[in-house]
Amino acid sequence: MAIKIILTGKVSSCIFLRRLVFMNLDPCKGGFLRAEFEKMDERSSLTGEIRGKELLTGIELARDREKTPANTEATKIRDFCCEKGLLIGLGGVFGNVLRIQPPCMISQKQMEKMLEALDQAFQKV
Repeated sequence: MAIKIILTGKVSSCIFLRRLVFMNLDPCKGGFLRAEFEKMDERSSLTGEIRGKELLTGIELARDREKTPANTEATKIRDFCCEKGLLIGLGGVFGNVLRIQPPCMISQKQMEKMLEALDQAFQKV
């Protein structure tokens, strides 16, 4: 009897958490970020390609249109963002891809702060 109650409780908790996560998976968030990253791409000469799906985004940094990897610039951007409280990763074979992976439950205000820090980093580099 006790085992059945415990298992029922665990299943209920899993269902609740699943609903909570999927309620906050708003495809508009990913579209908003993608549009903002594309605006950044127009303003910066460093961006080579923007790829990803929904909230998971990779921004490839290149020094020129031949796509020479801009790994030192990527490291500077990552470090600047870290100072501002934004944790982003680096990836790619040459370490020139900014990996942006915000949580599913990110708010609009938090996305705007993230974009502001990224924009400042691109301007500084």
